[in-house]
Amino acid sequence: MTPRQELLLKGISFGSTHQLIKYVRHLLDSSITISVHPDVDLTKPILFCANHFTRVETFLIPSFLYQKLNIKVRSLADSGLFQPKLKEYLESLGTISTKDTNRDTIILADLIKGKNSWLIYPEGSMLKNKKVTISGKEFMIHDAHGPHPMPTGSAVLALKCELEKQAYRLAKKEGNEDAVNAFRKKYGLKEGEMTSYIGTQIVPVTINYFPMRIGKNMFTQMAGSILEIKNETFLEELEVEGNLLVNAHMHIHLDAPISIEKQIHTARTALNIMGNTKSDHDAIIDYSRHQLTTLVMDKVYKNTLINFDHIFALALESYPTETLRLSHLRAVIFLSVKEILCLKVHKTHGMLHRDFFKLLIDEPYEMFDTVLALACAQKILIPLDDGSYRIDKEALANEHTFATVRLKNTLRVVLNEVALFGDLKSLLHDTVKRSLDEVGKSVFDGIFEQDLRRFDYSYQHYYSIIHSKPKEIGRPFILYNPHNEIGMVMSHGYKAAPKEMEELAHFVHSLGVNVYCIRMEGHGTVPEDLKGSSYIHWIDSFNRGFAAMRLISRRLYLCGFSAGGVLALIAAASKQHKVDGLICINTAIKFDDMRFNYLLSTMGVIGSWLSMVNSKIEYIQDPPENPDINYSEHHIRSIMELKKLIDHAYPLLKNITTKTLIIQGDKDPVVNPKGADIIYDRIKSEKKTKVIIEAKEHVILNSKYNEQIFEAVRAFMN
Repeated sequence: MTPRQELLLKGISFGSTHQLIKYVRHLLDSSITISVHPDVDLTKPILFCANHFTRVETFLIPSFLYQKLNIKVRSLADSGLFQPKLKEYLESLGTISTKDTNRDTIILADLIKGKNSWLIYPEGSMLKNKKVTISGKEFMIHDAHGPHPMPTGSAVLALKCELEKQAYRLAKKEGNEDAVNAFRKKYGLKEGEMTSYIGTQIVPVTINYFPMRIGKNMFTQMAGSILEIKNETFLEELEVEGNLLVNAHMHIHLDAPISIEKQIHTARTALNIMGNTKSDHDAIIDYSRHQLTTLVMDKVYKNTLINFDHIFALALESYPTETLRLSHLRAVIFLSVKEILCLKVHKTHGMLHRDFFKLLIDEPYEMFDTVLALACAQKILIPLDDGSYRIDKEALANEHTFATVRLKNTLRVVLNEVALFGDLKSLLHDTVKRSLDEVGKSVFDGIFEQDLRRFDYSYQHYYSIIHSKPKEIGRPFILYNPHNEIGMVMSHGYKAAPKEMEELAHFVHSLGVNVYCIRMEGHGTVPEDLKGSSYIHWIDSFNRGFAAMRLISRRLYLCGFSAGGVLALIAAASKQHKVDGLICINTAIKFDDMRFNYLLSTMGVIGSWLSMVNSKIEYIQDPPENPDINYSEHHIRSIMELKKLIDHAYPLLKNITTKTLIIQGDKDPVVNPKGADIIYDRIKSEKKTKVIIEAKEHVILNSKYNEQIFEAVRAFMN
């Protein structure tokens, strides 16, 4: 059970709806983010206009706006929500029913007096299918009543509010007491109470959810047992909404305000040109209502955050074939996201910006795995015996009914949400037509270019006249021939750089193997660069190389020297499909170097002591065997990260079943040669070879031992 679910269970024990909602709000606090356009002045009365997808938005959104932005916002709510226990809570928030006969007057009174802001939903009701189209220059919504133009009620309210205020000020100026008194009575202005001097404004609000998943949840239980709601439709809706609240991230964006004064001025000018010099209120409202509604909703919809599910669903919809392979689908999604981010046209969910290469590393990836499971559960993708999937395009296109589409075809709703973005559909349509070889090569090139940029940034950022080595020492490199079908991901060791692997890489390439030699994060520049690097960063460095090579290699090998060997072991143990071979050279599973042993075992003590005396010592001098490539200093923190790397790898050894070659120097002064025995004994590979080389050095690459190493590698790969 997750912490959020445990907290929710605590809330269930309370009889008070107020307390329950308080717990729910606290539960969701970390999963809701809000962004506000800099032009929004939250001290002014505002008519917030938002898209509407869930019932709970009507009472949770005002609550969160108050909690996070300290603004009091009232809202309209569907009359069906005013159930016995929930009604009390809604009324305490100032929420009123959509069927309240005085609702418009109440809203206008608050805005006119500047007393409260209001949140309303121009779409009119929950748009469960998220289906919006364009007819001419108007938005059309497709709800339970079929397609029809977007309701203009919110625009009419805003226009009336400003027109009423202007008429009131004019009546006061002209001394029209009857009009002034009628206005004050209608909107409940007390003696001496003034109207807001601030012009009426609409702020478009976009509410985004990700991911959208379905299933029974605790909210369905609460609805029946605590809130005493028996309505089957409502309980069914909570299968979607409960999961959105418990498992999804909600982002609320407040866009730039729209001045209603300016809209009215534009309308009066246009009406005057057309000969309507009187420009009464009805004429102004009739002229402006549709244009204003379109303007508001354009801002609402354009701020939709493009997320992983959108790209996944668009890819399925665009596939030119009846079947697909997941490797191709993953590559298509990866390239499409990369292009969308480069275009900088659409707002994108933050998850698309973080470590997206992990989609391609053949390890569990939650965003992909859960939406794939959803597509299979809803019979949109059907697994086939050969590992491919058949796409049921009819199932994907099925709108079902307005009330059930969220549950029966969630991906249809996801697609509807971005149907207005024709450029996205075109982008996916073009990308998905490319072959696996084409998209694989594009992925390969893109990741390598990104790795080069990462290195260039670090090299320039940490550049030192004294410590920086030539760029070619630390730069990651590839050896690529398009005719080769075998690939190898290769990594150098701790404190070293890609140059360390150069001669071995060229030898392997001569065997008809493409090579991607990665740069461990923090390496190949100056020791200070290691300060901010963790063992997770080093694993990611190796996995980026893996992601690049996987799609262009029919067979794939992993190879590493020293700490790089640990990275290769971790990768081999973690992949969902076996790689074709693993080569570990002097792999750092166990140390003989007393400096390492001492520092690793006393790291906590050293760190505490240094902190206590406020020392600025961060490095320990350590002359390397290969000073032209390796750092000559240990960063204290990075030694601890090396220990974490080894600790992470050790229990994974038992998961390795791939063919393995272990090369070890018999008198290695840094890595204990017994480490080779540990690796050999603990891995579960049926085919494994251990080669011992008579060597007193740790760094046995690029040396007199090359011939022995090369021969062992040749025999292993043959």
